[in-house]
Amino acid sequence: MSSRNKDIAVQFLAALDRDPDRMPGFLSDNAEYHLIAQLLNVGPFIGKNAIATQFVPMVKNLFPNHLNIEIDNVIAEGNHVAVECHSNTICANGRKYANLYHFLLEFEGDRIRSVKEYNDSQYAKETLMPG
Repeated sequence: MSSRNKDIAVQFLAALDRDPDRMPGFLSDNAEYHLIAQLLNVGPFIGKNAIATQFVPMVKNLFPNHLNIEIDNVIAEGNHVAVECHSNTICANGRKYANLYHFLLEFEGDRIRSVKEYNDSQYAKETLMPG
């Protein structure tokens, strides 16, 4: 099962990168998306619908040129998959955005139940926020 979950996790992050509208298709109905980035004060997004109607539009607005995610490492154990990756893009405000991420995904069957996204929130705040 962990090999299948790794494949789904990689496909989910590819959707986040290139086609965020596809993200909800990987999620359970009661999914949660947590940005573990206190400086940004964003989320959590509770439920597949909240992720689709709040998180996805935010990503598309901030990163119209996609995130250009490159995966560095994927580890799976039981119903959890951990992914280390980085992005390299130009965000909507014209600034270069190259952040580091760790995702911890929890699965419920073949659907993602929980996403915890860890990133450099100081960098994200300085790069994405005006002023």
